[in-house]
Amino acid sequence: MIAVIDGHDVCSIVDDFHPNGAVALASSYDRVEFDNLTIDRFKGRAPEPAAEFENLALGTKVIASSQSDSDHTADKAVDGNHATGWCSGKTADQWLEVDFGSELTFSRTVVDQHRPTLLAGGGDVAGYKIQYWEGDGWKDAAIGANMALLRHTDDFAPVTARRLRLFLAACGEHSTVYEFQVFRRKP
Repeated sequence: MIAVIDGHDVCSIVDDFHPNGAVALASSYDRVEFDNLTIDRFKGRAPEPAAEFENLALGTKVIASSQSDSDHTADKAVDGNHATGWCSGKTADQWLEVDFGSELTFSRTVVDQHRPTLLAGGGDVAGYKIQYWEGDGWKDAAIGANMALLRHTDDFAPVTARRLRLFLAACGEHSTVYEFQVFRRKP
């Protein structure tokens, strides 16, 4: 999607799991009114997405505090497949930990809590932390009250660490993390 204001490109967004569908414009404040909003189908070839970020978690060593069954293991949250995932089966103080094998610098995490179907559930994490290991303990990179969206992104100051975890303070019994991605900006 390319957003244009007064004939000038203001941003472009590549959505890797919604190839087509509805367009929405929202505001977190009071009522918003537009007098000339138009949405046009893109004609021509879409631009290739910029390989601006690298997913450091893809295929890494990963462990979890628990799992609901043998189909929802920790490794399924970093396999690049949005149809598989990790489910703890418990509702509090659960975690998914990624070990990069060496210290790496990163500044963004993305948690997908969805299945790419119309009947998808998800979005029921009520408290979480993104934590990295430093010295002799876990430090917080991001803290959130909830992950109401099926895809949740946290951006934070760059962190250098070997280990990172998603700590779920409270979640639904069948909350599933289909992908846990950790990004660094490519040079």
